[in-house]
Amino acid sequence: MSNVYIKTKVRSGKEAMKYLGKYKNKTVLIVCDKFMAENGSVKTVINAIDSSCRIEMFDQAVPDPTTEEVGNGLPKESSTLESIAD
Repeated sequence: MSNVYIKTKVRSGKEAMKYLGKYKNKTVLIVCDKFMAENGSVKTVINAIDSSCRIEMFDQAVPDPTTEEVGNGLPKESSTLESIAD
């Protein structure tokens, strides 16, 4: 068994998108569902991220995921995460 501990910060409100631009030369993982990825909503987030960052997206999120579905979101191979940086 292995454990993963993540220090999570949740930012919301008017200034949240501006905050994304403060990250430089980082890898940013965007987690969303297929609908958000396909309807263009994620583009707003991507545009707020500094161009020096590498952006990866996991677009198979579902509400109340099972343990197996959470495991599917962990990068086991490069094909699991789709790079969408322009």
